Amino acid sequence: MSKDIYKEIISNSCRHICKLNLNHCYWLPAQVVTEMVLKCQKVTDLHLIECKLRSHQLVQILAKNQLIRVFSCSIASITDITEQVMRNKAAQNTLWHLKKLCLHFKQETCKLDLSVSVNFVHNTSLFHYCGNLESLRVLGTPHRGLPKDMLSPLILNVNNFQRIKELAINDAADPAARIFFFGTLLELCKVDLHLKTLLKPMANLTTKPYFANIFKNMSEMENLDLSRSNIEVPMDMIKWEEAVNLRHLNLLENIKINSEQLSTLAGLCPHIISLNLQYCISSFQAGKNNYPLQEDLKGLQALISSCRHLTHLNLSGIHSHYLRHNETTICDALAELPGLKSLALSSCAVVHKHSDAREHTFNIKLDEVPAKKRRMSWMEPNSPFSELSSDVNLYSTDSLSSGATTNSSCQDLETLVKGCPNMEHFELITPNFYSVFHKVLGMCTREQNFYACEPSRQLHESQLMWIGHWRNLRYLQLTGIPEIRLGTSLVSICKHCIHLERLHLAQLGLPGHITYHSNLCKALTHCKQLKDFRIEQPNMKLNETFFRSLWSCPELERVCVASNRSTYDSVLIDQLLSMASKMIVLMVFSGMSQENCKHLQSYLTKKYKPSRPALWINLFPLQHIDLKDELNSIPTKHYEELMLLRSRVSVKPVDW
Repeated sequence: MSKDIYKEIISNSCRHICKLNLNHCYWLPAQVVTEMVLKCQKVTDLHLIECKLRSHQLVQILAKNQLIRVFSCSIASITDITEQVMRNKAAQNTLWHLKKLCLHFKQETCKLDLSVSVNFVHNTSLFHYCGNLESLRVLGTPHRGLPKDMLSPLILNVNNFQRIKELAINDAADPAARIFFFGTLLELCKVDLHLKTLLKPMANLTTKPYFANIFKNMSEMENLDLSRSNIEVPMDMIKWEEAVNLRHLNLLENIKINSEQLSTLAGLCPHIISLNLQYCISSFQAGKNNYPLQEDLKGLQALISSCRHLTHLNLSGIHSHYLRHNETTICDALAELPGLKSLALSSCAVVHKHSDAREHTFNIKLDEVPAKKRRMSWMEPNSPFSELSSDVNLYSTDSLSSGATTNSSCQDLETLVKGCPNMEHFELITPNFYSVFHKVLGMCTREQNFYACEPSRQLHESQLMWIGHWRNLRYLQLTGIPEIRLGTSLVSICKHCIHLERLHLAQLGLPGHITYHSNLCKALTHCKQLKDFRIEQPNMKLNETFFRSLWSCPELERVCVASNRSTYDSVLIDQLLSMASKMIVLMVFSGMSQENCKHLQSYLTKKYKPSRPALWINLFPLQHIDLKDELNSIPTKHYEELMLLRSRVSVKPVDW
């Protein structure tokens, strides 16, 4: 949407607009946004995140639009906007009647050095004027450096906030956002709150005074994020037995949750729809310090048996190596959830390797297999899964001819796919893999240093082809799977998952060389609904075949390529933008020089931005020292959704 189109739409309909969402319209001039919003005098819901409005423009909008009840915006300085609100009675009046407020901290930072100066204030904030607020959401931005202004809110009358039902902050390591949110949270703990949503990742506040008060009314809690806090079940501070209405629970990186506690949780919270157990490394263990190591899936089975509405489940980052022969596997358990729509798994969880491997593992050579058996006619002729049999058979013959190891592990994904036919979002992630882009301390890059666990190395392409049976699949992430060599499985998946919209691949096959390039390009030609494509692979061949396969995706909007030591022809990048008419984001981090990248980026931006106002191009050397500063400029939406490689299942409540 261009500036002129935006002005025309608002001008013609401003008298009737009640809800206006301009979130992430980063390309629109701030003055134009302000001018048009001020015309919408009937607006009640207004969203202005990443619209680059200054504090005085935000306060002007709040002062003129008195009917606003739901408001979200990005702020460049919490102290500046607070000072301006204090001088504007009309803006204070609008804030007083707000029901929902979302603040996105997008502040200027200062680099960490000996002369760093940070303004830390404990004072009243614009939150002080919100007397009828029911929801407060705070969004931080990962920074390289420290924000120049940090404010811990001083709340003079906490009783004004007894109506609050929702308190939430995202997991960005943003000091300013976190000080503001947790300062507010600890103040509100002093009153009797009846929260429905509490999302507070990366904070363990169990020793803080009054903090236990926030869990007094667990019977009304629906969404709860206790990630990275090592909360146990049961626990005196939290009345889990009252949490019967809990729908979303995030326990990311909780190392204390074990199988026994999962069983307890299943009995207490039977209505859970979304559960995040990513990196809960003890969740498949019976208890503490049990040797020899043995997996205990009774907790997971109890969870699946009790929580029949469970639709979104994250089990990635958990190794599965010690399951005994004839015991129920993770995929067997998950197959009892036919309504599962989103799932994240560790790659070793779909490879059931028995401890008595010599008895259950054997080698097969092609000349030892009867011709009839080679056709793999085990599939029912009228089965809904028979359509893919030809793809599986073709690859199985290749595997057999190479003398590949075959065991019962080949049935795990088959069992999962047949038991959960409605999958829309699937992630298969090898534990201990870290992307070159991560956000532990902000927008940083890191060297790849990764070795897959042994069971993960037993996952072969013939098994991955079962993913193609999920005809409703819209998001697929495959990360760190070492045995993808030919890429035949990618062709089969993309050919049959006709609704696939987002495809994220990272570190597949051999670490030094990409051997599946040809079939990757072939697979992309089948992706007629693909909108987002992200690949992270060293030594990628960024040649004409690769770019042609991208522009054969008619709906493609965003592309991110991270490939160290790779180079490309600038003409091919130009052709890609020309042929892919809907593309608005192109990020290529490669082995090209900074000078060449800057020159090409400038040329392409000038050429295509007039016809695509939202166009965002980032071309930069992956290992350059200034890359961290370059990443700070990327719009939050593209940074979070495309550039960052991470598990997305059950990170947020459903429909957030």
